[in-house]
Amino acid sequence: MAIANYGELKAAIAAWLDRSDLTAKIPDFIQLAESKIFRKLRCPGNEQWARYPAAPSITQTFQIPNDYIEAKVLMYGTLPLTRISDQKYLALLAQSDAAGTPKFFTRMKDQLYLYPAADYEADVNLIFYESQGPMVLDTDYTRALLFAPDLYLYGALTAAQAYLIGDE
Repeated sequence: MAIANYGELKAAIAAWLDRSDLTAKIPDFIQLAESKIFRKLRCPGNEQWARYPAAPSITQTFQIPNDYIEAKVLMYGTLPLTRISDQKYLALLAQSDAAGTPKFFTRMKDQLYLYPAADYEADVNLIFYESQGPMVLDTDYTRALLFAPDLYLYGALTAAQAYLIGDE
């Protein structure tokens, strides 16, 4: 199965459906499949890396990338940080807001918060799972499509099947 871009994916779906009246719906089926894929997929095909160079001391927050879904690894310098719940973070902060070597992090809204706040400069490296955004041009592709074209095809056909239920 040679599916390397959006145009080839649409053609493969059309061939599997074998119905010319669904051509306009195929992009919707793909978009539904992509939404589901990126909500659940956790593989090298949707990993991304962000680096926050030499964060100044007493740094506590970092803006997450726009395409962020979930953190895989967050490092302060060479130290991996442990994810904690928002409640645990707020409880620790209420006990003491002293600075030191960060050990924990949490996400609230569009920020990552470190605890304790860093009292020395170091790079912050984030490996995270990303949403790769919708394909719109026939030449568009995502790393996930290249990695697992069958997943896209199956997901779009599943969406088509739900659309067609009860269709005589």
